[in-house]
Amino acid sequence: MFRRMWLAAAVFMVCITLTIFGSIGFGRLGLFDWITVPLYAVLVMFILTRFGVLALIVAFTVAALSHFSLTADFSTWYAGSSLFAIAFVLALTAYASYTALAGRALLKAGFLDSD
Repeated sequence: MFRRMWLAAAVFMVCITLTIFGSIGFGRLGLFDWITVPLYAVLVMFILTRFGVLALIVAFTVAALSHFSLTADFSTWYAGSSLFAIAFVLALTAYASYTALAGRALLKAGFLDSD
């Protein structure tokens, strides 16, 4: 649709910003919203162009975990959801690391040997 990457990125960021502003409601926007929402659109565009769609999906998934009630006090009734959220992020990270290495060793042979 656009011949220039920068023009497509600018239109995409404007569309994201207007969509978020529309969901909040223009009458309820504060100064903080006018600053952070365009910055959020820039961050989304940066992740999308630099790292790709998969990284953006992972970023959205990890950001959605903020809806869990996280606690360090494991005697509370909602400690299970905290453990699930933390375990999910750690498992996702471990799988991504394993896949990125593609069977290679994490450390070279003799890494811990003294010279």
